[in-house]
Amino acid sequence: MIHYIEPHQKLLFKKQRIQLNNRGYKVAKGIYVKITLAGRRSQAAITTGSAAAVVTDILTL
Repeated sequence: MIHYIEPHQKLLFKKQRIQLNNRGYKVAKGIYVKITLAGRRSQAAITTGSAAAVVTDILTL
């Protein structure tokens, strides 16, 4: 996995955050990433989790 690591594209370089090189969340055959490791901001993880909770609540009504 080490050869897929690159600096995070959307965060300040001085924070030294990483992401995995990916195309459409796919790193390599059978290897997928989400949110921060895919190069998205961590706020997206929060909203994704919240949205999933809401959808689950709606589907269980």
